Amino acid sequence: MKNDLKHLRRSELIDLIYEMKKREIELQTRLDEAKLQAREITIEKAGSIADAAVQLSGVFQAAQEAADTYLKSIKAKEKELARLTKQAKKNMRD
Repeated sequence: MKNDLKHLRRSELIDLIYEMKKREIELQTRLDEAKLQAREITIEKAGSIADAAVQLSGVFQAAQEAADTYLKSIKAKEKELARLTKQAKKNMRD
């Protein structure tokens, strides 16, 4: 991937960053909707408020871990794109 990005123009890198950010927002929205659905299902199935609280804790923990992993990945990719964009700008000046 690293070598592929080196051959992109600045505008292509910016478009790529924009698309990644748009995808991140879309996935975060889907995750939020999934959390809500999981909560609704769990509450429906729960025999008591205590049962619901215990079940929700596990669902939200798993969802949060997945979200954290995804966001960490996106941030690493954004950092790499920023570095490559900076390098491309420098190369354009030279």
